[in-house]
Amino acid sequence: MTVTDESSTGSTPQTLREHPVMMAVVKVLVETLQENILNILDARGIPIGDGARSRIMDCEDVVRLKDWVVRSATVKSACEIFYVLPDLTSWHRGEPTSKLGLLWMKLIVNAMANAEEDKVVDRDREELLRILDERGIDVPPDQLFFINMTNVATAMRRWLGKAHTIERIDELFVKDEAVE
Repeated sequence: MTVTDESSTGSTPQTLREHPVMMAVVKVLVETLQENILNILDARGIPIGDGARSRIMDCEDVVRLKDWVVRSATVKSACEIFYVLPDLTSWHRGEPTSKLGLLWMKLIVNAMANAEEDKVVDRDREELLRILDERGIDVPPDQLFFINMTNVATAMRRWLGKAHTIERIDELFVKDEAVE
């Protein structure tokens, strides 16, 4: 739809969206939606960090803001309004789910497995450093950094096994030669 902008020196057609009155209406709508999001979160006692507040106040997309208003009524933290996870309830009932839902489920399962592996690596790392300390083997800062940055369970297990027999820290990182 086009309207005539009579404020200009001629009659230049504009889309309704570009008309100054419509732009003012949209601006008021955006500001109202932004305030609604902040008010709902505040009324629910949910803290709003500077980053979340800035993201809300910088957004001028009416559709997105409307979505965030709805989400602000149910989220547990302000940052949750920005992210949507797929509904996986049908997966729990044994029903088929979307490819996106299956991808999310795979990512969640992998993240849980990685978190469990990280716990094992952390426990093994603590044990490794305890053994080295008990045996009086000095660990220089650069090698301590390397040990602390390693999150591969197999490497940590190998080092843990070697910690009982090495005499110097540099022996810990030497690869075992294959026995023929």
